[in-house]
Amino acid sequence: MKKKTMFACAAPLCAPLLPFNAAQAAPHCDLAVGMTASPGQANLGQTVAFTTTITNAGGLACAPGAGTVLTNQPAPGLPFVQTGPGIVQTGGGATWSCNWKTPPGALTCTTLQSLAPNYSAVFTYSATVGKSSITFTNCAVVNNVNDSATANDSRCRSVVVK
Repeated sequence: MKKKTMFACAAPLCAPLLPFNAAQAAPHCDLAVGMTASPGQANLGQTVAFTTTITNAGGLACAPGAGTVLTNQPAPGLPFVQTGPGIVQTGGGATWSCNWKTPPGALTCTTLQSLAPNYSAVFTYSATVGKSSITFTNCAVVNNVNDSATANDSRCRSVVVK
């Protein structure tokens, strides 16, 4: 049996219709968040290191608009050590302003610069375990008004305290 080819025609040119391929869709801004916690099991009084990564996984720069904001509110009993954070960037440079004030005890980092495709920023900071026999869940969220794919804008990691 012969395969049929469909054509889209507008006189005088005709072109075969190709199946839609999402990879060929228009480029967009897509900030994604990744997070690690080390160690994943801790003792009372122990320091836990968090690494949060923001990556522009889209094919278009994330224009600043109202800015790009990373927020990480600590879990009760797992207060952040309010120094740093350390920031390492690849695929471009942005000036990040970070504070521990809004909301109280939370890490909030903001940039008003565009984040190019494949741009990545890695934030490192720590927390001290203040309660025992509990599991803490720590979550980071990134916001940019131009981010068209928000399903990957937050990430959480749990720390089990013995």
